[in-house]
Amino acid sequence: MFHSSNSLGSGASGGFYGGKAQPARIWLYCKNLRALGTAPVSASLQHWAVVVEYLDEDKELDMSELYEAGVNDEGFVVTSNMAFSRSQAKEWMKEPGASKKYLGEKTLNQKSVLVFCAEFTKKNKKYTAFKENCQKFVKEFESLLDGDKLKLPPNAEQSCLGKSKNSCPNVC
Repeated sequence: MFHSSNSLGSGASGGFYGGKAQPARIWLYCKNLRALGTAPVSASLQHWAVVVEYLDEDKELDMSELYEAGVNDEGFVVTSNMAFSRSQAKEWMKEPGASKKYLGEKTLNQKSVLVFCAEFTKKNKKYTAFKENCQKFVKEFESLLDGDKLKLPPNAEQSCLGKSKNSCPNVC
């Protein structure tokens, strides 16, 4: 099951998210799913997450936040966020099948992202294996970008590495 040590709103700023929009670099992070927390699942199964690197007024890294969707104990898709340090990014990249893709720089408001995440969870979507779960979350994340589109894989039938559905179904 999906568990996060941090709930929405408890990110790197100690729970304070201002209403100010700021420039941000957006990344798609992917990795293979793990069964029972330790055993790798088929190398073609991917979990997707969005990492946002919020920039300060000098366009230097202010903080990074990871946003993702997973399944809770009741079988519903839920979102979470957490501060995402460089060491955590390095650990992610050590996971089987790990990859990251730069999606571009946009202006984002951290508070709006958190509201989006909460609203996504409120939809009470039932988790369905071999269907879009975290991928749907990432695709809907585009709604925060004022009409801009992220350069995501063409559909959730392709992984971060661009494999076809037959060789690489996506689930979270």
